[in-house]
Amino acid sequence: MNDSSQSEIEALTIPGFHDVMETFIQKHWGDGGIQKILDVGAGQGAFTKRLKERGCEVSACDLHQDQFRLKNVEFKPADISRHIPWPDETFNLVIGLEVVEHLDGASTFFQEAHRVLKPGGFFLISTPNILSIKSRLQYLFSGFFYAFKPLPDSCGDAVIDHITPLPLDLYLYRLRRGGFSIAEITTDKWQRSSMLGMLLYPCIQFYTAVKYGRNSSALQQNSFTCLLGRKLILLAQKQE
Repeated sequence: MNDSSQSEIEALTIPGFHDVMETFIQKHWGDGGIQKILDVGAGQGAFTKRLKERGCEVSACDLHQDQFRLKNVEFKPADISRHIPWPDETFNLVIGLEVVEHLDGASTFFQEAHRVLKPGGFFLISTPNILSIKSRLQYLFSGFFYAFKPLPDSCGDAVIDHITPLPLDLYLYRLRRGGFSIAEITTDKWQRSSMLGMLLYPCIQFYTAVKYGRNSSALQQNSFTCLLGRKLILLAQKQE
């Protein structure tokens, strides 16, 4: 950890997103209503700082130890696509905001999150929503989803590059395979640019019904949350 002032901690995400996630946590657990929390992919520690200020007992980890700037917080460097360096059943809540799209091993991350959670504990993640109408049209014309771009010829930067665009059904599949039940699926906001594309909604509904009938995964992937949402926010619970 370096000696940079805590006031200089930068949130490495879209402005206002941490406000949304703090409200989400307040809605579910209130002030100090959740005990031990692990902030995974904590970056400089901006969201960790918010949790600590709410009175939570919070630990943090990130691939790059030198960028974490928050003092008086337990921090461990970690490649979460391989291992989370805490014992079994340590935490009540594991948070991974804007992390999974950077990983080549999301399934391992989910399994590790399950391992370090206490029975009945919660796993909260967010990721860019590649199922929005905006993203679907962008992929149609460019071959790249919303929030994803051509990768460099070199190995690139794991902090910046988005390498794993997964739709909702694959996240849910991996979570359930990892021993979680799904508690909530939501979004941070509706995109205005996707709202303009809602003229296509009857066509989407018709094609989905013809192709997949009343399949629950297909209906979920074409819900308003997925068609209009900017980010997907998933809350899962470790089964008792």
